[in-house]
Amino acid sequence: GRDTLIEPGCTIQGASRIGSAVHLKPGCMIESSVIGDESVIGPNAHLRPDCRLGKGVRIGNYVEVKNSVLGDGVKADHLSYVGDADVGAGAAFGCGSITVNYDWSEKHRTKVCERARIGCNVNLVAPLTPAYYAFVAAGSTVSKISARDVLAVSSGPHNNFDCSGARR
Repeated sequence: GRDTLIEPGCTIQGASRIGSAVHLKPGCMIESSVIGDESVIGPNAHLRPDCRLGKGVRIGNYVEVKNSVLGDGVKADHLSYVGDADVGAGAAFGCGSITVNYDWSEKHRTKVCERARIGCNVNLVAPLTPAYYAFVAAGSTVSKISARDVLAVSSGPHNNFDCSGARR
């Protein structure tokens, strides 16, 4: 698209389409994907096949997206994996968040509703649908969120073990 900037080291393969005013930072890999207008990708991001990104999406450093639809304004700023997901407009993923889409026999989809906030180091275990305005606390592994306007927290008691396995 018009006014798009593709910096050095980017690879664009397959049936990819890039909108207007997009910025592909250095080292990005785009495979058979569609990037909406005014989106910023990278550096060093990887869009695997069958991704569709809406307008104003921000995909940051070392983020991988696979077979996913991201609505307008979605943010996944760094070190995250969004695979087999449908993400509503305005949702945000914190550093290290992962959609866990494979259970060793089947792939499952995760649906993240509009304006959901996924904290740092979160695992969303599919099939899962974090509700509209859901918040998932940092460090959580979540397999069920059913209500609107909730904070999901998943953590157990903290334990320290010495090298012999004894609890301290």
